Amino acid sequence: MKIGILTFHYSDNYGAVLQTYALSRYLERMGHQPVVINYVPVENESGTKKYGSLRLVMMGLYIRQMSRYSSFRLSGKFSDFRQKNLPVTSEHYETLEDLQRRHPKCDAYICGSDQIWNPHGKAFNPAYFLKFGPKGVRRISYAASFGTPEIDERLHEELGNCLSELDSISVRESSGTAIIRDVAQKDSVRVLDPTLLLDDYHFKPDDKKFGEGYLLVYRLQQAHDLTKSLTKIVRTVSAQLKMKVINVSPHRYRFFLETGKTVYPSPEEWVGLFESAGFVATNSFHGTVFAILNKKPFLSFPRVNKAGQNGRMQELLAELGLQNRYVTPQTEDSDLRRELACEINWDAVCVRLARLRDSSRLFLQHALSRECDGR
Repeated sequence: MKIGILTFHYSDNYGAVLQTYALSRYLERMGHQPVVINYVPVENESGTKKYGSLRLVMMGLYIRQMSRYSSFRLSGKFSDFRQKNLPVTSEHYETLEDLQRRHPKCDAYICGSDQIWNPHGKAFNPAYFLKFGPKGVRRISYAASFGTPEIDERLHEELGNCLSELDSISVRESSGTAIIRDVAQKDSVRVLDPTLLLDDYHFKPDDKKFGEGYLLVYRLQQAHDLTKSLTKIVRTVSAQLKMKVINVSPHRYRFFLETGKTVYPSPEEWVGLFESAGFVATNSFHGTVFAILNKKPFLSFPRVNKAGQNGRMQELLAELGLQNRYVTPQTEDSDLRRELACEINWDAVCVRLARLRDSSRLFLQHALSRECDGR
Protein backbone atom coordinates (compact mmCIF):
# COMPACT_ATOMS: atom_id res chain seq x y z
CA MET A 1 0.00 0.00 0.00
CA LYS A 2 1.32 3.44 -0.92
CA ILE A 3 0.92 5.81 2.04
CA GLY A 4 1.39 9.57 1.96
CA ILE A 5 2.64 11.13 5.23
CA LEU A 6 1.91 14.78 6.01
CA THR A 7 3.88 16.30 8.87
CA PHE A 8 6.54 18.91 9.75
CA HIS A 9 9.30 17.12 7.85
CA TYR A 10 10.72 20.44 6.61
CA SER A 11 11.52 21.84 10.06
CA ASP A 12 15.19 22.03 11.03
CA ASN A 13 14.37 20.40 14.33
CA TYR A 14 15.77 17.08 15.53
CA GLY A 15 12.45 15.78 16.87
CA ALA A 16 10.55 16.80 13.73
CA VAL A 17 12.81 15.06 11.22
CA LEU A 18 13.36 11.98 13.38
CA GLN A 19 9.66 11.36 14.01
CA THR A 20 9.12 11.66 10.26
CA TYR A 21 11.91 9.17 9.64
CA ALA A 22 10.61 6.79 12.31
CA LEU A 23 7.04 6.68 11.00
CA SER A 24 8.11 6.19 7.39
CA ARG A 25 10.59 3.49 8.40
CA TYR A 26 8.02 1.71 10.56
CA LEU A 27 5.43 1.69 7.78
CA GLU A 28 8.07 0.34 5.44
CA ARG A 29 8.76 -2.53 7.84
CA MET A 30 5.01 -3.24 7.89
CA GLY A 31 5.30 -3.87 4.14
CA HIS A 32 4.00 -0.53 2.86
CA GLN A 33 5.48 2.08 0.53
CA PRO A 34 5.56 5.37 2.47
CA VAL A 35 6.19 8.76 0.89
CA VAL A 36 6.55 12.05 2.72
CA ILE A 37 4.38 14.65 1.03
CA ASN A 38 6.58 17.68 0.40
CA TYR A 39 4.15 20.22 1.80
CA VAL A 40 5.94 23.33 3.05
CA PRO A 41 3.27 25.92 3.85
CA VAL A 42 3.92 29.59 3.26
CA GLU A 43 4.39 31.24 6.65
CA ASN A 44 3.12 34.75 7.24
CA GLU A 45 5.03 36.75 9.80
CA SER A 46 2.82 38.92 11.98
CA GLY A 47 5.40 41.64 12.44
CA THR A 48 8.43 42.41 14.56
CA LYS A 49 8.22 41.63 18.23
CA LYS A 50 8.37 44.69 20.42
CA TYR A 51 10.59 44.84 23.49
CA GLY A 52 9.87 47.15 26.40
CA SER A 53 13.34 48.05 27.63
CA LEU A 54 16.91 48.49 26.42
CA ARG A 55 17.87 45.23 28.14
CA LEU A 56 15.11 43.34 26.34
CA VAL A 57 15.99 45.02 23.05
CA MET A 58 19.60 43.86 23.39
CA MET A 59 18.45 40.38 24.39
CA GLY A 60 16.17 40.22 21.35
CA LEU A 61 19.01 41.27 19.05
CA TYR A 62 21.30 38.68 20.61
CA ILE A 63 18.76 35.89 20.21
CA ARG A 64 18.14 36.78 16.57
CA GLN A 65 21.86 36.85 15.83
CA MET A 66 22.40 33.48 17.54
CA SER A 67 19.44 32.10 15.63
CA ARG A 68 21.01 33.14 12.32
CA TYR A 69 24.38 31.72 13.36
CA SER A 70 22.91 28.39 14.52
CA SER A 71 20.71 28.13 11.43
CA PHE A 72 23.76 28.69 9.23
CA ARG A 73 25.59 25.90 11.05
CA LEU A 74 22.68 23.46 10.91
CA SER A 75 20.47 24.02 7.85
CA GLY A 76 22.72 22.15 5.42
CA LYS A 77 22.97 19.20 7.80
CA PHE A 78 19.20 18.90 8.04
CA SER A 79 18.84 19.17 4.26
CA ASP A 80 21.37 16.38 3.79
CA PHE A 81 19.53 14.21 6.30
CA ARG A 82 16.20 14.67 4.52
CA GLN A 83 17.76 13.88 1.16
CA LYS A 84 19.42 10.69 2.43
CA ASN A 85 16.80 9.33 4.80
CA LEU A 86 13.31 10.61 4.00
CA PRO A 87 11.24 9.46 0.97
CA VAL A 88 10.11 13.01 0.16
CA THR A 89 8.00 13.51 -2.96
CA SER A 90 9.60 15.39 -5.83
CA GLU A 91 6.37 17.35 -6.19
CA HIS A 92 6.34 20.44 -3.97
CA TYR A 93 3.23 21.93 -2.32
CA GLU A 94 2.79 25.27 -0.59
CA THR A 95 -0.98 25.59 -0.10
CA LEU A 96 -4.04 23.45 0.50
CA GLU A 97 -5.16 24.39 -3.01
CA ASP A 98 -1.93 22.90 -4.37
CA LEU A 99 -2.70 19.63 -2.58
CA GLN A 100 -6.29 19.62 -3.78
CA ARG A 101 -5.38 20.30 -7.43
CA ARG A 102 -2.51 17.86 -7.80
CA HIS A 103 -2.62 15.57 -4.76
CA PRO A 104 -0.13 12.71 -4.60
CA LYS A 105 -1.77 9.45 -5.65
CA CYS A 106 -1.82 7.18 -2.61
CA ASP A 107 -3.92 4.38 -1.12
CA ALA A 108 -3.95 6.09 2.26
CA TYR A 109 -2.88 9.38 3.83
CA ILE A 110 -1.50 9.75 7.36
CA CYS A 111 -1.14 13.09 9.14
CA GLY A 112 1.25 13.20 12.08
CA SER A 113 3.07 13.14 14.28
CA ASP A 114 4.10 16.47 15.88
CA GLN A 115 2.03 19.55 16.73
CA ILE A 116 0.36 19.70 13.33
CA TRP A 117 -3.00 20.51 14.98
CA ASN A 118 -1.75 23.43 17.06
CA PRO A 119 -3.89 26.45 16.11
CA HIS A 120 -1.51 28.86 17.88
CA GLY A 121 -4.57 30.74 19.11
CA LYS A 122 -5.60 31.66 15.54
CA ALA A 123 -6.87 28.89 13.28
CA PHE A 124 -6.23 25.32 12.19
CA ASN A 125 -4.52 24.41 8.94
CA PRO A 126 -7.00 22.13 7.08
CA ALA A 127 -4.18 20.56 5.08
CA TYR A 128 -2.98 18.82 8.24
CA PHE A 129 -6.43 17.23 8.57
CA LEU A 130 -6.05 15.72 5.08
CA LYS A 131 -8.67 17.88 3.36
CA PHE A 132 -7.52 16.80 -0.08
CA GLY A 133 -7.42 13.74 -2.31
CA PRO A 134 -10.15 11.57 -3.84
CA LYS A 135 -12.97 9.79 -2.06
CA GLY A 136 -12.25 6.22 -1.03
CA VAL A 137 -8.72 6.92 0.23
CA ARG A 138 -8.18 6.15 3.91
CA ARG A 139 -7.39 9.20 6.01
CA ILE A 140 -5.64 8.53 9.32
CA SER A 141 -4.02 10.64 12.01
CA TYR A 142 -1.09 9.09 13.84
CA ALA A 143 0.05 10.67 17.14
CA ALA A 144 -1.10 14.12 16.06
CA SER A 145 -0.77 16.80 18.74
CA PHE A 146 -2.62 20.01 19.57
CA GLY A 147 0.40 21.26 21.53
CA THR A 148 -1.95 22.61 24.19
CA PRO A 149 -4.26 20.98 26.77
CA GLU A 150 -7.31 23.00 25.68
CA ILE A 151 -8.73 24.72 22.60
CA ASP A 152 -10.30 28.16 22.57
CA GLU A 153 -14.08 27.81 22.41
CA ARG A 154 -14.31 30.02 19.31
CA LEU A 155 -12.33 27.34 17.41
CA HIS A 156 -14.54 24.41 18.40
CA GLU A 157 -16.77 24.44 15.32
CA GLU A 158 -13.77 24.77 13.02
CA LEU A 159 -12.07 21.81 14.71
CA GLY A 160 -15.20 19.67 14.33
CA ASN A 161 -15.27 20.41 10.60
CA CYS A 162 -11.55 19.67 10.24
CA LEU A 163 -11.89 16.26 11.90
CA SER A 164 -14.92 15.24 9.87
CA GLU A 165 -13.11 13.42 7.04
CA LEU A 166 -10.69 11.36 9.14
CA ASP A 167 -11.47 7.62 9.16
CA SER A 168 -9.24 6.78 12.15
CA ILE A 169 -7.93 9.24 14.74
CA SER A 170 -5.01 8.82 17.10
CA VAL A 171 -3.23 11.47 19.14
CA ARG A 172 -0.03 11.73 21.15
CA GLU A 173 -1.37 13.10 24.46
CA SER A 174 -4.36 12.16 26.60
CA SER A 175 -5.39 15.82 26.53
CA GLY A 176 -5.88 15.35 22.78
CA THR A 177 -8.36 12.52 23.25
CA ALA A 178 -10.31 14.72 25.69
CA ILE A 179 -10.38 17.63 23.23
CA ILE A 180 -11.66 15.44 20.40
CA ARG A 181 -14.28 13.81 22.60
CA ASP A 182 -15.56 17.06 24.10
CA VAL A 183 -15.37 19.26 21.00
CA ALA A 184 -16.19 16.88 18.16
CA GLN A 185 -17.87 13.99 20.00
CA LYS A 186 -15.50 11.58 18.27
CA ASP A 187 -13.45 8.66 19.54
CA SER A 188 -9.68 8.69 19.33
CA VAL A 189 -6.80 6.56 20.54
CA ARG A 190 -3.64 7.67 22.30
CA VAL A 191 -0.50 6.17 20.72
CA LEU A 192 3.25 6.46 21.01
CA ASP A 193 5.30 9.12 19.29
CA PRO A 194 6.80 7.48 16.16
CA THR A 195 10.35 7.78 17.50
CA LEU A 196 9.44 5.25 20.21
CA LEU A 197 8.33 2.65 17.65
CA LEU A 198 11.91 1.94 16.58
CA ASP A 199 14.79 0.47 18.58
CA ASP A 200 17.46 0.89 15.96
CA TYR A 201 18.42 3.96 13.96
CA HIS A 202 20.67 2.56 11.26
CA PHE A 203 22.40 5.84 10.46
CA LYS A 204 24.07 6.24 13.88
CA PRO A 205 27.73 7.22 13.33
CA ASP A 206 30.41 4.90 14.69
CA ASP A 207 33.29 7.35 15.04
CA LYS A 208 32.26 8.77 18.46
CA LYS A 209 33.12 12.23 17.14
CA PHE A 210 32.38 13.89 20.47
CA GLY A 211 33.97 11.24 22.69
CA GLU A 212 31.93 9.22 25.17
CA GLY A 213 30.86 9.10 28.80
CA TYR A 214 29.93 12.80 28.89
CA LEU A 215 26.95 14.63 30.34
CA LEU A 216 24.78 15.49 27.34
CA VAL A 217 22.60 18.57 27.78
CA TYR A 218 19.91 19.06 25.16
CA ARG A 219 17.64 22.01 25.86
CA LEU A 220 15.13 24.04 23.97
CA GLN A 221 13.68 27.47 24.67
CA GLN A 222 12.25 27.84 28.14
CA ALA A 223 11.35 30.39 30.80
CA HIS A 224 14.37 32.20 32.24
CA ASP A 225 13.85 30.89 35.79
CA LEU A 226 13.72 27.34 34.45
CA THR A 227 16.95 27.97 32.53
CA LYS A 228 18.66 29.09 35.72
CA SER A 229 17.41 26.03 37.58
CA LEU A 230 18.45 23.62 34.83
CA THR A 231 21.90 25.20 34.56
CA LYS A 232 22.44 24.96 38.31
CA ILE A 233 21.47 21.28 38.33
CA VAL A 234 23.63 20.54 35.28
CA ARG A 235 26.65 21.99 37.04
CA THR A 236 25.85 19.99 40.17
CA VAL A 237 25.45 16.74 38.21
CA SER A 238 28.62 17.37 36.21
CA ALA A 239 30.65 17.91 39.38
CA GLN A 240 29.13 14.95 41.21
CA LEU A 241 29.55 12.50 38.33
CA LYS A 242 32.84 14.04 37.18
CA MET A 243 31.65 14.28 33.59
CA LYS A 244 32.44 16.90 30.98
CA VAL A 245 29.42 18.64 29.48
CA ILE A 246 28.40 18.52 25.82
CA ASN A 247 25.67 21.08 25.16
CA VAL A 248 23.21 21.17 22.24
CA SER A 249 20.97 24.24 22.09
CA PRO A 250 19.84 24.70 18.50
CA HIS A 251 18.72 27.84 16.72
CA ARG A 252 17.51 30.72 18.81
CA TYR A 253 17.56 28.58 21.93
CA ARG A 254 21.13 29.51 22.82
CA PHE A 255 21.16 30.71 26.40
CA PHE A 256 23.27 33.08 28.44
CA LEU A 257 23.76 30.39 31.11
CA GLU A 258 25.23 27.59 29.02
CA THR A 259 27.87 25.39 30.51
CA GLY A 260 30.29 23.03 28.76
CA LYS A 261 31.07 22.78 25.06
CA THR A 262 28.32 23.67 22.59
CA VAL A 263 28.15 21.58 19.43
CA TYR A 264 26.01 21.68 16.28
CA PRO A 265 25.40 18.04 15.29
CA SER A 266 23.61 16.72 12.26
CA PRO A 267 20.49 14.62 13.05
CA GLU A 268 22.62 11.49 12.63
CA GLU A 269 25.27 12.86 15.01
CA TRP A 270 22.55 13.98 17.43
CA VAL A 271 21.32 10.38 17.71
CA GLY A 272 24.93 9.24 18.16
CA LEU A 273 25.43 11.75 20.99
CA PHE A 274 22.79 9.94 23.04
CA GLU A 275 24.31 6.55 22.31
CA SER A 276 27.72 7.64 23.62
CA ALA A 277 26.56 9.78 26.56
CA GLY A 278 27.12 8.78 30.16
CA PHE A 279 24.18 10.85 31.41
CA VAL A 280 21.49 13.01 29.78
CA ALA A 281 19.84 16.23 31.03
CA THR A 282 17.09 17.62 28.81
CA ASN A 283 13.95 19.73 28.72
CA SER A 284 12.95 18.18 25.40
CA PHE A 285 10.39 15.43 24.86
CA HIS A 286 12.47 13.86 22.11
CA GLY A 287 15.62 14.29 24.17
CA THR A 288 13.88 12.24 26.86
CA VAL A 289 12.81 9.66 24.26
CA PHE A 290 16.34 9.07 22.99
CA ALA A 291 17.75 8.87 26.51
CA ILE A 292 15.22 6.09 27.16
CA LEU A 293 15.84 4.31 23.85
CA ASN A 294 19.57 4.25 24.61
CA LYS A 295 18.98 3.25 28.27
CA LYS A 296 20.94 6.20 29.63
CA PRO A 297 20.51 7.60 33.14
CA PHE A 298 18.78 10.94 32.69
CA LEU A 299 16.88 13.84 34.19
CA SER A 300 14.05 15.65 32.41
CA PHE A 301 13.02 19.23 33.09
CA PRO A 302 9.96 21.37 32.30
CA ARG A 303 10.11 23.88 29.45
CA VAL A 304 7.37 26.18 30.65
CA ASN A 305 5.79 27.08 33.98
CA LYS A 306 2.19 26.85 32.76
CA ALA A 307 0.34 23.81 34.07
CA GLY A 308 -0.43 21.22 31.41
CA GLN A 309 2.15 22.41 28.87
CA ASN A 310 4.69 19.76 29.92
CA GLY A 311 2.09 17.01 29.75
CA ARG A 312 3.51 14.83 26.98
CA MET A 313 6.82 14.35 28.79
CA GLN A 314 5.17 13.73 32.17
CA GLU A 315 2.69 11.25 30.66
CA LEU A 316 5.43 9.25 28.96
CA LEU A 317 7.56 9.11 32.10
CA ALA A 318 4.60 8.03 34.23
CA GLU A 319 3.63 5.27 31.78
CA LEU A 320 7.18 3.91 31.84
CA GLY A 321 7.50 4.16 35.63
CA LEU A 322 10.10 6.92 35.33
CA GLN A 323 8.18 9.84 36.83
CA ASN A 324 10.86 10.42 39.46
CA ARG A 325 13.30 11.42 36.68
CA TYR A 326 11.25 14.60 36.14
CA VAL A 327 12.89 17.46 38.02
CA THR A 328 11.48 20.93 38.70
CA PRO A 329 12.90 23.97 40.50
CA GLN A 330 10.93 22.77 43.54
CA THR A 331 12.72 19.40 43.64
CA GLU A 332 14.65 19.06 46.90
CA ASP A 333 18.42 18.58 46.71
CA SER A 334 18.08 15.37 48.70
CA ASP A 335 15.61 13.98 46.14
CA LEU A 336 17.95 14.94 43.31
CA ARG A 337 20.91 13.20 44.95
CA ARG A 338 18.76 10.10 45.49
CA GLU A 339 17.79 9.95 41.82
CA LEU A 340 21.41 10.37 40.75
CA ALA A 341 22.37 7.43 42.95
CA CYS A 342 19.44 5.27 41.89
CA GLU A 343 19.85 2.93 38.94
CA ILE A 344 16.98 2.71 36.47
CA ASN A 345 15.34 -0.70 36.15
CA TRP A 346 15.55 -0.86 32.37
CA ASP A 347 14.04 -4.36 32.22
CA ALA A 348 10.81 -3.04 33.75
CA VAL A 349 10.86 -0.02 31.43
CA CYS A 350 11.24 -2.25 28.37
CA VAL A 351 8.26 -4.39 29.41
CA ARG A 352 6.05 -1.30 29.70
CA LEU A 353 7.34 0.14 26.42
CA ALA A 354 6.67 -3.15 24.61
CA ARG A 355 3.02 -3.03 25.70
CA LEU A 356 2.64 0.53 24.44
CA ARG A 357 4.27 -0.39 21.15
CA ASP A 358 1.86 -3.28 20.69
CA SER A 359 -1.18 -1.03 21.11
CA SER A 360 0.27 1.55 18.70
CA ARG A 361 1.02 -1.15 16.14
CA LEU A 362 -2.49 -2.55 16.43
CA PHE A 363 -3.96 0.92 15.84
CA LEU A 364 -1.98 1.32 12.62
CA GLN A 365 -2.81 -2.18 11.41
CA HIS A 366 -6.52 -1.71 12.03
CA ALA A 367 -6.62 1.81 10.60
CA LEU A 368 -4.89 0.74 7.39
CA SER A 369 -7.03 -2.36 6.90
CA ARG A 370 -10.50 -1.03 7.77
CA GLU A 371 -12.89 0.26 5.15
CA CYS A 372 -12.93 4.04 4.80
CA ASP A 373 -16.17 5.97 5.13
CA GLY A 374 -16.21 6.80 1.42
CA ARG A 375 -16.13 10.56 1.81
